[in-house]
Formats: sequence, C-alpha cells, structure tokens
Amino acid sequence: MKKRELTIPTLLGLFVAIGGIFSAVWLTGGPTRFLAGAAPESIPQSVKITNVSDTSLSLSWTTDKAVSGFIEYTENRSGATKMTASDDRDQEKGSVNNFQTHHVTLKGLTPSSTYKIVIGSATGKFPQADISTGPTISTSPTADVAFGQVVTTSGDVAEGAIVYLKIPGAVEQSTLVKSSGNWVVPVAIARTADLASFMVYDKKTTNVTISVQAGSLGKASITTTADKLSPVTTISLNTSNTADLTLQTDQIPTAVDTTPTSIPVSKFSTELSSGQSSVSVGIKLISPKPSEEVNSLRPVIIGETEKNAEVQIEIRSDQPIIGIVKADSLGKFTYNTPQDLPPGTHTVTVTTTPASGTPQRITRTFTVLAANISNNPAFTATGSAQTTLVPTPTLAPIVFYPSTASGTPKSGDLTSTLILVILGCGLLLAGGLIYGRT
Repeated sequence: MKKRELTIPTLLGLFVAIGGIFSAVWLTGGPTRFLAGAAPESIPQSVKITNVSDTSLSLSWTTDKAVSGFIEYTENRSGATKMTASDDRDQEKGSVNNFQTHHVTLKGLTPSSTYKIVIGSATGKFPQADISTGPTISTSPTADVAFGQVVTTSGDVAEGAIVYLKIPGAVEQSTLVKSSGNWVVPVAIARTADLASFMVYDKKTTNVTISVQAGSLGKASITTTADKLSPVTTISLNTSNTADLTLQTDQIPTAVDTTPTSIPVSKFSTELSSGQSSVSVGIKLISPKPSEEVNSLRPVIIGETEKNAEVQIEIRSDQPIIGIVKADSLGKFTYNTPQDLPPGTHTVTVTTTPASGTPQRITRTFTVLAANISNNPAFTATGSAQTTLVPTPTLAPIVFYPSTASGTPKSGDLTSTLILVILGCGLLLAGGLIYGRT
C-alpha cells in the first residue's frame, strides 16, 4: 500500500481546517470578548462602597456618558448563585434606563459574609475588590436623620445626583436626590469602620462632610456639625466650602403639643392640646391625637401636607423607627408602623419638606396600651402612600439581566455572534474540502 504523502495543498487544507476550528471556538466567545472592551465614556469612575450593614450595601459610580449600569455579585462560598441587581431607579421603575450617576443597592445579603463584585457598565464589565458585610447588631441606634435639597447652578432640582455623608471613623452613607430635589440619609445606622457597631458621635462637636456628585452637572461639598443636619441648607452644585453652611437647629419650624413659635403660614392648621389655639403650619397630624391612648402595638400615623411631598416619620421608642412616605395627589399620607411598639409612652415626629417652602415638623406624644386592657378600637389605615422603612428597606423589584461570563449582551451582539459562528463554520468546511481533494 502506497503511503500518502503530505503535499502543499494537503498541508494548506489542514491549516485551514484547524484555523476554522479555532476561529469557530474563538468567535463563539464573541460576546465575552466584545463586551469586555467598554467604550471610554462608559468606564466607571469614582467608585464608592457605602451603606454597608449586615444584609445590604450600596455601590455608586459615574460615567462620562449616560449608560445603563448594574452589579453582578456572588457570595464567596462554594456553590453560591450569581445574582444581578440594577440601578436603584431601575428597581423602582421596573425598566432599564441610562444614567451618568449610578447607585445600586444590594439587599438580602448574608451577615458577616464576603461577596465578589463586578460592575456592569453598558457593554463592559469591571471586577472590583471583594466586599464584606457586617455582623447583625442586637441593639438599636438613637434615631438621627439628615435631609436637605440639592439644586443646579441655575436653581433647578438636581435629580439623580448622589449625596454622600461622611462621619470620621464611620462607614460612608449615600443616597440619590429625588425628583423633588430632596434627599434623606439615616445617619444613626452608620456603622464603625470595622462594621461591629453603630457609630457613636457627639452631635455638637463631630464634623460631618456632605459631598454631592452629579456627573456633568457638577459637584459640591460642605462641612458642618452633626447637630445641624435636619435640615442641611440647600446645596448648590459646583460649590466647595468647609465653613458651616447649614441652618441652626432652632431655625427649623416646629409644631408640638405645646405652643410653638415663629411658624410660617400655611393652609393647614394643627390641633393643639386643650386650651391652646391652632397654629398654621405646613403639615397636619390626624392620628395619633395629642396624648392619645392607642389600643394597637402597631399604630398608624396619618396626616396631611402638600400634595406629593415627601414625609419623614420618626418614632422614638426602645427601638427607634425611621421611615419615609410620599403624600398622594390630595396631600394625604399614611405610615404603618412596621414593628410592635412596647406598651408605654412614645413620641412621633413628622417632618415634610414642601417643594415650595421651608421644611415643617410636628412632634406628638401618644401612649400604646398593653393588649386587652382597653375597649378603645385599634386605629387602622384606610389607604394612602406606600411606606419605605429606612433602617431595613422593603425589597424593591430587581431588574435581572441575562448573565454572561463577561457582559450583558444586546440583540445586536447576538446577531454579530451568529454571523461570526457561520463564518467560522465556513472556514472549517472549506478546509475539509481542500483536505479531501488532496
């Protein structure tokens, strides 16, 4: 039998066939290779890790161009499932949008665990250093909230700007500016740098730095003391000042169950205790009434304010509770206390920041009765805005992306991949034909 020799055409056919095989393999990895190289304007910048607790944390960054953003995260243990979370605004709306500022909150995490983090920006992926959650803390902090407004240099609301709040020695906190221009940060739940406990600070002497990142709209930074955070004076972008730019605490209009002073006129009137006159304020608290005995361990806070205004609820108890609701189109709001209150005296403070004026606040004392000791009916809600609990947020719907090894493909990427696979197969077939003929 004559041994077949490898001629030049035969070798050529083999090279083409082998090249076709490698081309097909390489090209089928098209999405991974193409998606790994993001355009410069979509590369994450100023990446920050904030709001770290035992079960949640936030990542934020900016991009030169408005693009989509998401996070892929995996608990650093064998068999862990890869999860994907979209921007906080995408989670609220249930759709994917393009932004220059990006703020993604990961929820439902495991305490004292480490997570692998990858930022997805447009068509590229950017691995980050591992992040660890803290342990569960059995004690509760004293309620303390910072809030204010951010505007552009032209005076428009800076919707979507990221507000960062930093106390020395504590984990940095962050939030997004709402469409109203308002922002709220629960300061009390900030943890120490080692995540082992809530940060303890002197409200009169501790400096707090508040910085704002709004992408192409600009930046801002101010420094004040912890006793002047409710509210922080309106922050204008492109400003930087380490001086005290906040309002004094006693400048906040406050309506309580004793005679208040110097409160701006508004269409609402607050009912005070017996023998006192009504005072016009920008918020009305319907329930609980002054010194009311409530036959419910989870009383409902009901009131009225300016329509669509954001309302902050603070209940001072053994475990302080802080929540945020939004008034409806008629100005009515309802807050359902998310956990049982112990029997005894409690204080509720309701603060609202109308779009047209100065923040308004009303404080009221009420008593929660022990179960079965009163015939008073338990007050129940009859509809209003949805409640978002600040210390332990309600899980928002998460927009999940189809997960790949190195990117989130779009329809155009899949089409390109299919074409390249066909070309690779064509090269493989051509190589086979050449080899067969030789």
